[in-house]
Amino acid sequence: KERDRQSSLSQSIELTPRSLTAHNARKKNVQYTREMVSERKAKMRVARVYAPSDMPGGYKFEARIGDEIFMAIVPKQGVKKGEVFETTIGDLYDKGKLIDPDRVRTFRDMDAPPFRWRDELFDCFRHGIDHPFVCNSIFCPHVALSQVMARVQVGGHGDKLMNLASRDRVGSVSRFMFAVFLIHAAFAVYPVFYAIPEKNLALIVTTPLLTFDLFLLCYFFYMVTKTRRILRREYDIPELRCKGCEDVCLSLFCTCCTISQMGRHTADYETYRAYCCTDTGLVKHME
Repeated sequence: KERDRQSSLSQSIELTPRSLTAHNARKKNVQYTREMVSERKAKMRVARVYAPSDMPGGYKFEARIGDEIFMAIVPKQGVKKGEVFETTIGDLYDKGKLIDPDRVRTFRDMDAPPFRWRDELFDCFRHGIDHPFVCNSIFCPHVALSQVMARVQVGGHGDKLMNLASRDRVGSVSRFMFAVFLIHAAFAVYPVFYAIPEKNLALIVTTPLLTFDLFLLCYFFYMVTKTRRILRREYDIPELRCKGCEDVCLSLFCTCCTISQMGRHTADYETYRAYCCTDTGLVKHME
């Protein structure tokens, strides 16, 4: 009787339309997921990379094939200098995570002319008054400067970088400036709700903030000057005004125009579209 009861129960389960529909749906979803995984694996590319030195297993470094640059991962057994090994093409900023071939970071020649600037200092609105880089140069100059520094591969200390992954990113710069803004907002709102009893106390409280602001301002002008000097050295551009101190004078008195000129020189906006919030001010996978 127990055997008959179990067989009849299994038959009733098998013949239930609702259970049969759910089973078919799960089977279809599993099949669809497997097809997506196999299709994604088929799209992934494998590159043969030359080991520049002895490296342990799992070590990651930047490699370049033609105009494409990616993160190479050393096999588990490690490699020796001069050895050629195979690696999947991984993203620079995502710890070597696999990426689709059409999202690999590529270098593009921006046709920047040597020995001269691409255009004049005050040609800020050459590509329109609402151009993304013009807006960044006027309203968010720290973001525009970080984008130029990313293109020229200049680090936060004003030195040339050896790899792209160590560059300052727009997101981190924006978050830092937003935190500075919140600190200033807190200092501005505090006297409205809480009266400061003594003026000396107010001076003591605001002095560290003013010192910090002065440091940030000096650092910003220093980085604009340093980036412009590096850019002129790379393209052999001579000084035309205030010889001997042109970079300093333009960075101090024509900051927005100077940053805008550097941005136009390092990007061909006639061919490539500009973006406000990407690391280079261009398409995300373009360097």
